[in-house]
Amino acid sequence: MEKLPQLPLEVWITIFSYLSNEDKNRVRTCCRFLQRLIDHPALWRGSTVVLTFTAVEL
Repeated sequence: MEKLPQLPLEVWITIFSYLSNEDKNRVRTCCRFLQRLIDHPALWRGSTVVLTFTAVEL
């Protein structure tokens, strides 16, 4: 994987603010760095996130 450009946090937030919630979820699965960026509260204002869990039988 190529190294991501070193941009200020504000620039990343502006770029990611144009993505849909579905696309943001896809991006956050790429690597931990992107996950931390995507998890910034400014990107989720006005959104409702619903977490669902599946029970696993042992």
